[in-house]
Amino acid sequence: MTIKIVNVYNCIPTHYCGRLASYRPIYGVNLSILGNPFVVSRLQTRDEACDKYLEYFKSNIDKFAKPLQEIKEYHLKYGELRLGCFCYPKRCHCETIRDWLTHSICCGIVPLN
Repeated sequence: MTIKIVNVYNCIPTHYCGRLASYRPIYGVNLSILGNPFVVSRLQTRDEACDKYLEYFKSNIDKFAKPLQEIKEYHLKYGELRLGCFCYPKRCHCETIRDWLTHSICCGIVPLN
């Protein structure tokens, strides 16, 4: 049972976790609600955007409960997940989602730090 992060240009994901404006049906289930609202720019590095996403994710976990449950159920049914975004293999907000899912599915706990 695996949870992978894929770049949507190179691999078709099972679940798209990027921004809504970039979603296409070929990217799988649209979970752009989990997208990173913090943009990498001249004013904000990738690390800063991903660190801010971690805090955003933790503070919005109730809002994300339904899509996270859908992802967990898919994983239990099919044994694998491919979370899709455009920035991977660079550091990506999907790492936060993957880490939460890994602990939730495999260990039965929900880490928020």
